[in-house]
Amino acid sequence: MPPPKGRSFPFAPRHSADWLVSHVTYDQAVDMFFNQTATQQNLGHDPLVYSKVFRGVTYATIQEAQQVFTETMNAEYEAREQRDLADENRGCKASKILNDNIRNRIVPTEDGLESLTAYRKPFGEKCVSPLSGSYLKVGRLYSGGLMLLRRILKK
Repeated sequence: MPPPKGRSFPFAPRHSADWLVSHVTYDQAVDMFFNQTATQQNLGHDPLVYSKVFRGVTYATIQEAQQVFTETMNAEYEAREQRDLADENRGCKASKILNDNIRNRIVPTEDGLESLTAYRKPFGEKCVSPLSGSYLKVGRLYSGGLMLLRRILKK
């Protein structure tokens, strides 16, 4: 019997030609996806930008636009999760149900099949900014640092 259907990532698959011209690699995009808040992951937000324009501002490079996009969206959703946690702690049943659904989300995988061992970022956990370093500037030389960090933290 095949494994249960899961979710795929919200960006192009690994073997897509899109990655030949992208400002990041597939592995970087996966790291960026898992660095998002639990709510963003549950909603299936694509962590990538595809243009130098974000919220009406044109940036000099797509890497700069990516950095501003990531920092802005992560900050907005971190604040939203904190409000949702506060509502849950005050006894709001709707917030409890919503937060539990996010906590029990199906984690996307490369093959789109459900993984019972996949890392689930805890609801309300802050994002580590992978963009504070220079991996977007060196492009394809990034070696999957967030994946390694996640493995270390799971132990």
